Amino acid sequence: MFNQKLKIANKDGEKLDVLIEGNTSSKETIVFVHGWGVDKDDGNGIFIDIAKSLGKKFRCVRFDMSSCGKSEGKEEDANHQKFTDDLKTILHYVREKFGVAISLVAISQGTLIASLAFSQIDNIYPRKVVFISPVNTNSTEGIERKMKKILSRGGTVDEFGISISPRSAGEPQKIGPGYWKALREMNPLDLVSKFSKATDMLMIRPIDDEYIDSSHIRDYQKIISLKFVEIHGGHNFKKPENRAILIEKIEKFLQ
Repeated sequence: MFNQKLKIANKDGEKLDVLIEGNTSSKETIVFVHGWGVDKDDGNGIFIDIAKSLGKKFRCVRFDMSSCGKSEGKEEDANHQKFTDDLKTILHYVREKFGVAISLVAISQGTLIASLAFSQIDNIYPRKVVFISPVNTNSTEGIERKMKKILSRGGTVDEFGISISPRSAGEPQKIGPGYWKALREMNPLDLVSKFSKATDMLMIRPIDDEYIDSSHIRDYQKIISLKFVEIHGGHNFKKPENRAILIEKIEKFLQ
């Protein structure tokens, strides 16, 4: 399978680490949008497995948002708008290099970033979009849940300064005030609704999601312009049998 690594500068001049893999002769490119605090592989390597499968037919582009993985940037400067600008940089590159046949696969908070990017970009309309493990539609409850989780792990929360979120491996994550501000200003349900009206969208919600509160998730079902599916699995579909079913549904939808 084709594999190319490169660096692409974002609007701030920071070099984003990019991996292009899969079918080089494909007329369509799948761009992956990872979640918060991870990298182009996403949690438990879920994007590695999805890209490996999709790469038999499509060109796949995975990249690290600024300050994530091998990309440049400071963690405390990261926020949804900055990540949205990163995604727009990659989308423009893909369009100029490979053409306008583009689809997206996004997970967790990557679904918000993808929706924000769509609302701000002219003339880039994904053919199809797959949203995995969508975020809570109630931003206030989502923020409260995130803060409680950080505190329960022994971290600190300062909405107007630097919050420290412990990780299971590696150094604690620094979260700047822009993260909380952006979340408070966003309406996930409205963003996804507008996006889904301009593309063919599949949303896959894991029934056993251990991170996202399910109390408001089914609000997405009210959006008639998207396909909402629930299947067994945790947030990152860690169990092989659950991940296999997830990939099968994604492949079928993207055909």
